[in-house]
Amino acid sequence: MDREGSLVRLSRDQSESGSPRGGAKASTDSVGFFVMDQYYVYILYSELIDKFYVGQTGDIDKRLLFHNDSQRNNIWTKRGIPWVLKKAIPFNSRAEALKAEKFIKSQKSRKVILDIIQNGYNK
Repeated sequence: MDREGSLVRLSRDQSESGSPRGGAKASTDSVGFFVMDQYYVYILYSELIDKFYVGQTGDIDKRLLFHNDSQRNNIWTKRGIPWVLKKAIPFNSRAEALKAEKFIKSQKSRKVILDIIQNGYNK
């Protein structure tokens, strides 16, 4: 529970594809330069259950579609469909994204999540 007595459920992101944790990977652009795809910590909100969800992924669009797909989504977020993306925070590596996700979840605070949505993540 957060300081205001509201339950804040934060769950670890689960992969919906064959690639690990949303599929960010290294690739080359049309000129042949090495490009590293970014990873993101994302914050979703469900008005239906009045809850936030924090996760990390390499593909925000695909992950949001998964959370809102009642046929494929078998995790607790299925109860909150529809989910709305409130914040996406880019990171250069999965390790950085995981560290930020863990920090945000460890706060167990709706107030901290709302502050990140409004003012950004600065850790």
